[in-house]
Amino acid sequence: DTGERERLIAGILDVLLELNEAQAVPILARTWPLIAKINEERRAIRYAEAIFIAGRFGRKELVPELLKLLGGALRVVESAALDRVLEHSLRALRRIGSRNEIAELLAEAERAVPSARPDALHARLAFAGGRTFLGDFARAQPIFDEARAALSDGFQEIAKILHDGSPMTPGALARPLELVRALALAYAQAPLADALGGLAELTAHFRNITDDLNTNTHYCLSVVHFVESLVLGITLNNLALGE
Repeated sequence: DTGERERLIAGILDVLLELNEAQAVPILARTWPLIAKINEERRAIRYAEAIFIAGRFGRKELVPELLKLLGGALRVVESAALDRVLEHSLRALRRIGSRNEIAELLAEAERAVPSARPDALHARLAFAGGRTFLGDFARAQPIFDEARAALSDGFQEIAKILHDGSPMTPGALARPLELVRALALAYAQAPLADALGGLAELTAHFRNITDDLNTNTHYCLSVVHFVESLVLGITLNNLALGE
């Protein structure tokens, strides 16, 4: 059963992050070839996870073949998984300093990301983060602007709901919170001034974060998610080395 095989592969890849290099690398070497036996549309995310693990342990020799397989899998990837695919693989490639490989992956991703589809905005943000890392912030800027506008619209909807006392629809707050996370991670790759300015702008939306209309009983989970996103944006990658 391909579904069961994928669940097992996903579980193995997840556990490898808890092991040391001597334990993890031999298991990874036996596991990633099995990804070719799962459903086509699910292969990209598993190849991306394998690349992330290879990067975690500095195993550059595994990356070219995995990238080749990932490039083919991107053509049929589920659109909902494309942002996760890019996030995992780009983080790994940045970790091992593979700028040429990043450029090649982004070229493949650009063909795979449907620019006109609103549900692909998170994937385009991951793409924008990659272009920014390569020094092409000007090309990424329109995607940042699109995401900022969508985020503003989302929080305006939340503010209206709170003002009117209307019932909160499922996902009404989750969608802008996830967009905050995607924006923060993409800003982490921008030049320092642009990154800090963008992250500072995100903090203005904090006034619209509430758990009053949800079912949380002990924690303000939306507040935690929002603040965690900003912390990740500030501490990941380039910004961790700056101010």
